[in-house]
Parts: sequence; C-alpha cells; structure tokens
Amino acid sequence: MVKKDFDYYFINSSPYTLEAQAENADGSYALSAISVPSTPLITEGSCEITFETHLTHSSGDFQFRTDTLPPHDFRESINPLTKATSGPLEDMMQTPSVIGSDFSLSYGMFDAGSESGTGLTGNDQIYAYLTPSQQNWMGTLAAAHSDVRDAPFASFALPGAHDAGTFDLAQVDKLLSDAAAHKALTEAVTSGFSEAGDLTQWIGKKLKHVIVGEAVTQKDNVSTMLDLGCRYFDFRPGHVLGPFRSILPDLYHIHTLIPGQTYKGFIKDVLTWLLANPTEIVAVHLSTSGFLAHSTMDPTTEELKSQFMEVQQTMGAASIQIGSAADLQTSYSDLVKSNRRLFFLNQPSLNWFPATSYGSYNSSYETTDPQIILNAL
Repeated sequence: MVKKDFDYYFINSSPYTLEAQAENADGSYALSAISVPSTPLITEGSCEITFETHLTHSSGDFQFRTDTLPPHDFRESINPLTKATSGPLEDMMQTPSVIGSDFSLSYGMFDAGSESGTGLTGNDQIYAYLTPSQQNWMGTLAAAHSDVRDAPFASFALPGAHDAGTFDLAQVDKLLSDAAAHKALTEAVTSGFSEAGDLTQWIGKKLKHVIVGEAVTQKDNVSTMLDLGCRYFDFRPGHVLGPFRSILPDLYHIHTLIPGQTYKGFIKDVLTWLLANPTEIVAVHLSTSGFLAHSTMDPTTEELKSQFMEVQQTMGAASIQIGSAADLQTSYSDLVKSNRRLFFLNQPSLNWFPATSYGSYNSSYETTDPQIILNAL
C-alpha cells in the first residue's frame, strides 16, 4: 500500500454550510464527511489517501463544498502512487476567491509533490475559509462600537497584502511573447546560479511557471482583496530593467525584477473601490524594497505624484483626500467625515508622504517554525 498525506484547514463563520470529505483509490473514506462548525475558529486535521497495488484505479480525491448561492464544489484528484494532483486547485492562478452578496470564500492548495526538499512539510495542504462579507468591516465595526468610531486610526490592525501587485501576469506574458525579451529574462532569472548549465535551458522552457512560483505572492486582484477585507497594501512601483523598457515603458509593481500590475492600474482600482465604499479607509505603503537595480529601476518622486494625480483627475476622484503619517492620530469618524480615506505611508527615500517603518524583518525569520515569528512579535 502507498499513501499520500493531506492536511486541511477550514474556517466557517458564515450562515452557510462548509463540508469536506476524502476518498481512497478504492472508494473508501480517507476522511468521512465533516461539516465545518463555527467553533473552534479553525477546523484542522490530516488524512491519508491510500492506493493498494492490486487496484487498476490509482487516484483518490479530496472534496469540499458550500451551499452558498450559488453553491461551490471543488474536487481535487490525488494519486498516492505518483504524488501528483489534478483538478481545480492545482494551478494557484486559477483559484480566485469568491465574493458573494453576503459571503466570501477563499481557498487553495499547497502541492508538496513527493517531497518539498525545503524543510517544509511533505504533506499536501488544502484550505477553505468561508466568512460573512468583509467588504465594509470598518464601517460595520464603527457603527456597533463608539470606542472604535472615536479611536485614532493608528489603533486599527489592518489586514495587509505583501507584494500586492504580483497577481497580474499580463506584463510577464508580453515579455515571454518577445523572443529577445524571453532570452534576456531567462538570463536575468538564472544570473544568480553559479553553475546553471542544463538548468538554464529548462527554466527557459518553464519560465512562466518558475516566475509564478518565485515571484507571485497574490492570486486575487486588488478589488477582490479589498472585498476580502484587506486594507493595507505593500506596492512597489518601479521601472523594468533596461532590456525590457521598450516593451514595458510604464511604472509597474516590481518583485526583484519581475513586473506585475501597473502603478496607474493599482491607483485606479483603489480609488474606484473607495468611491463605492464610503465607510472604508485604505493604507498604501509604496517602496522599492528588493529591486535588482535601484539606479535604473527606482521611480522619481515626480513620476509617483504626477501619475497619481492623473488617475485621480481622470476618474473624478478628487473628493477623496490623502492621509499621511501626520493623520494617524485622527479618529476614524473624523477621517471618514472629511473623506480622508486613502493613506500613503511611503518609504522615506521616495520623498512623498514619508512614513518611518518599524518593520523588524531579518534573515533569522526564514524559518518553518512559527514560534520564532511569534516570539519576534
């Protein structure tokens, strides 16, 4: 008998049901059907999907479903023999969160393969979080609690998105469709390898797959992240490397050297959402952290300001006032009344709405032990 271990993590705080089950290759239950309750907060566990060598059918599956309107049903096939998975969860970029009128559903899978080789678990992991709508959580919270309404904005704990613009692969596709840019991008991605050899050739063929695995930290677009409750965005606007500038002349979110969403597109998405949600406040941290070549990739202060003002004017969003570090002690209610609902808390060297960061990241946090992170906090 061979097996594949699976971990699962479920949250259901919605008025709907969230159910899951898993089957072995012979059709028996690896995980008997469960209905995820609202308490405890996280329902977690593990199961083994097995395959007996005498069977002709080698795959089992893991399934979870909701009775939302419309309902959602996901069934991932798992082969214990090859350790491979197939189905709606295998491609992260094809697992967008679902925003309903009164619920939000986020889900996904970590495919460990036969072994991760990184110190991470060798178990595949599936998660599904079904919650009430979080689109107006600030306004809802403030309406129910006067102490929140009158509290300084600095006291809010804001869910945030790291490298928020990496979900957009349109710019990567443009580079990959150009032979010269594809070659240059392959060389740039593999430049840190001391002995690339055949690996360079393989990466060239699988370049988009490698880029998604190494550079993409978000699968949902900005509007969806906002609807999910995100209110703090780490966005890194910059220019692409010189060899790609003729193809991509604008400012983009840059992860090391990989371009994501345009800066103008990001600003447009945030302003559009704020206009439609007048009780909410969004904070943005613009920085150039991690850029491969600051001397050519960093934007100027004038570029950031002028492009923001261009988008704001084009959209007719001048009514939305900008908040800065100096406004963090202003109460939520006063900020909403004055429509000061887009905060810029930017890297000081950008010379535009600077804010000192108290981030304490260092290399010792590169760990698979969560206790190290908890101790740092």
